Amino acid sequence: MKCSAVKLGVMLLWVALGIAAATLYGILNDQITVSLSPEYFSVFKREQFADVLRGAGLQNAPARVQAIFVGALATWWFGLFLGIVLSISSMVGRHPALPTRLYMRAVGGVVLYALCLSVVCSGIGYLAEPFVRPTVENWPFLERINDVRRAFAVGFWHDGAYLGGFVGTFISGLWAQRKRRVKSDHRVISGADTVM
Repeated sequence: MKCSAVKLGVMLLWVALGIAAATLYGILNDQITVSLSPEYFSVFKREQFADVLRGAGLQNAPARVQAIFVGALATWWFGLFLGIVLSISSMVGRHPALPTRLYMRAVGGVVLYALCLSVVCSGIGYLAEPFVRPTVENWPFLERINDVRRAFAVGFWHDGAYLGGFVGTFISGLWAQRKRRVKSDHRVISGADTVM
């Protein structure tokens, strides 16, 4: 019973760390993208998050300040998802649980996948924009935006971040499972009977 309570406590801590990591990533991510396309935030995101920005008294704040708030709101839930998935992959089952440092390495892997796919998708969006010639009818978020190419690329950047986050969570979960199996096999071979 005591061991189960400790495991639950560690899992809750890991989920909280996942939320913190994703929220911090979202804030930093949006600070980058507000630099790449200020209009993406001052027009599209300001309108999309108008009610919560108004509720927080930030409706007239500079785009960079709004990007901090929007970045946190747009990613905390993903941290909850990745925290739950990775903590289950890292702890639940017959194999020994990962230590927290390896769990955080898995979280770092998710962040890296998200960042890499963001950059790739943004580059694709930027290069493709002259050929695609996006219109408001097909890409409603571009309404009232003057620098369409940059906003289009930033839209792809954000889509890439979510896609990279989901792919990264899946791959990091598999990595955690593999690490646990290797640790278990090592214990059997060495005859060790301690878990961590």
